[in-house]
Amino acid sequence: MRNLHDYLRIHSDILESYNNEGSISDLVESILNLSRDNNSIIFTAGNGGSASTAEHFSADLSQMEKRTGIKIRSICLNTQVSLGSAFSNDINYENALVNQLSSFSNCNFLFIGFSASGNSKNILRAVEYSLALGKKVFCFIGFNGGEMFKIAKVKPLLFKDENNDYGVAENLHLIATHFIIDKLVAEFQKSSL
Repeated sequence: MRNLHDYLRIHSDILESYNNEGSISDLVESILNLSRDNNSIIFTAGNGGSASTAEHFSADLSQMEKRTGIKIRSICLNTQVSLGSAFSNDINYENALVNQLSSFSNCNFLFIGFSASGNSKNILRAVEYSLALGKKVFCFIGFNGGEMFKIAKVKPLLFKDENNDYGVAENLHLIATHFIIDKLVAEFQKSSL
């Protein structure tokens, strides 16, 4: 890569080959449906840079009322620092997210995982737990999709990258979440007409 233009072209090439539009539409529809239920919560989680994307997406969802008048409850499990570190220390890191989700097992929730590799064990455990409860699960993944892409009931948002570049995957995930927020705003505004 010689310059910024080349770096941006890498992103553009991956977006050109993106073929999971159905998962984006399903996620938008699932969020629209959850917004009608006062007992619903959208949980997000990731590790490292993906944790910041998960937190950013939850913040954007939680601010939907400001833009549309529609309330959406969203919690990024990574922001529960005291609780997450207690579970990690007292039990283990791989189940820290599951232990947080278990308090909400009776709620109508959606889990959205973020993992560039698709192999993050704590995210995988949260995915499996959520699916076992009959919840919908969406995963933003990169590289070749990893283990998350192999789970049949997961709705993948895969940005395939043979170079396994964490930064590129994380950038594309953030772009996709902003696109989803804009789609939601448009849908909410359309339904209020």
